[in-house]
This record gives sequence, C-alpha cells and structure tokens, in this order.
Amino acid sequence: MQSGSIYLLEPTSEEREILQDSLGQSLATFLELEDIEASARFFEDQDGLHLHSFFYCEDEEDYADLASVAFTVRDGRLFTLRDRELPAFRLYIVCAHVINA
Repeated sequence: MQSGSIYLLEPTSEEREILQDSLGQSLATFLELEDIEASARFFEDQDGLHLHSFFYCEDEEDYADLASVAFTVRDGRLFTLRDRELPAFRLYIVCAHVINA
C-alpha cells in the first residue's frame, strides 16, 4: 500500500462511506473527538494508531476557541479529521506543496 496523507475537513456521511469502502478506514465521530478522557485521546486498535488533540483557534467573533482534530496512522497513511479550517493545517499544506513542487 502506498504511503501518504488524507486530510478530511467536515466530511459528509457519503465521504466517510467512500473512505471506509475504498481504504477500509473508519473515522471517529465528532462526538467521540470531544471526549477529554486520557484513554480516549491516544490509543491503538484494529483501525490504527489514534491521537485526538485540541488546537487553539478563533471562533466567528474572533474569540479564543478549541477545535478537535483526530490523527490516525494506518498502513503508512496519515488521516486527519477536523470540523473546521485551522491556520496550522493551512500552513502545513502550503509548505508541503512548495517542497513537493
């Protein structure tokens, strides 16, 4: 299997189903991402190695807020799942395109 990264920003149920069918990868629900228990933040199961983390960001009124992000590593692929655009990811993707150009 080829390595790489797959970034998911607010995936629809259809997109989740395509990912499950084509790559055999299930994703955490956004409700599961909000679980703050330590055991839910870092674990390994049949779907890979999982890390759920909070990122600081600004909400629509420019107030401080937290966004949950899920990282899963499986079969040489990195999956990220988030429910909003975050500056750290925007910067990473821009840098990755420059390096790979």
